Amino acid sequence: METQQVLLRRFKETDLEDFYQYAKIPGLGEAAGWRHLENLAEAAEDLPSLINNPFAFALGDKKTGRVIGHLTIHDESAANDSKEKELGFVLHPDYRRRGIIFEAVAVVLAELFNRRIEKVYAGFFEDNEASKALIKKLGFTFSGTSSYTSPTLQQTFQMIDYVMTREKYLQTIQEATYKNGN
Repeated sequence: METQQVLLRRFKETDLEDFYQYAKIPGLGEAAGWRHLENLAEAAEDLPSLINNPFAFALGDKKTGRVIGHLTIHDESAANDSKEKELGFVLHPDYRRRGIIFEAVAVVLAELFNRRIEKVYAGFFEDNEASKALIKKLGFTFSGTSSYTSPTLQQTFQMIDYVMTREKYLQTIQEATYKNGN
């Protein structure tokens, strides 16, 4: 999959240094529930889990080819239903406010709904205003709150959960097409 700015692709072993460059930033991983990495050796331990996950996509900057973040599709949903997925994403701070994650999530939503997924969830910790703004801009609607206990941080967080249904997604696309006169 690709957008105007990034190529969403599987991770490779050669992505180690790029992965480490954003995974080592204090606060970045913690905002997603995982501890930032302390050194390249830790990145080398963590990278295989991304390489072996067919639903973890490296975000490759089309200009430089460098991996600048990742997006993951999780099977586990609030209702443990195979027609429901959950998204997680992280982006190097140097690439924020360019619409990169917006583009990546939009192309992934299109793919998921084309595959007849019925609901896609996206959640964030209650103090993560950037993720909240992005998720709302994409058209997700509030679905509730929950708690998440991070094994690596040994901390429980209050989650704010949002959902996009296939029906709402298709309606949004139809409205945009009508509005643009197509």
